[in-house]
Amino acid sequence: MKALELNSTEVAARALGVIVTSHGVRAPADFDRHSQPSGRERPTALITLADPLTRGYRSQLAEFAVKSRLPMIAELRDFAEAGGLMTYGASLLDLYRRAATYVDKILKGAKPGDLPSSSPRSSNSWSISRPPSPWLTIPQSVLVRADEVIR
Repeated sequence: MKALELNSTEVAARALGVIVTSHGVRAPADFDRHSQPSGRERPTALITLADPLTRGYRSQLAEFAVKSRLPMIAELRDFAEAGGLMTYGASLLDLYRRAATYVDKILKGAKPGDLPSSSPRSSNSWSISRPPSPWLTIPQSVLVRADEVIR
């Protein structure tokens, strides 16, 4: 699944003229190691794909991003709650509600194959965290477009 998400990210980045460099991390010590330029330019932002490891280290990732002056975007709201700049992705709460609706219908006799399916894209949520650092200012025009501003 992550390979598909990374590929989609790279395709979108190329269309915008942005270079994406992927780094696998296994522990917080890898964050600093991967942020150091090694014959390449210093990164200007951090995109974090959510998985059990990055989700478990989301606070450390957010601290790393702030310390390194890298705006960080991730898929899940809890990354913004931990101090990342913004998140954009399916609302887990909405997905859980949808799952409960499907379970209810199945328990009442509906056949799973007869139930309509829909894409979680319809429930995407955009959260922005007010950055604690003075080096980054989010324009008001961006803040008003967010589904939620986390302080």
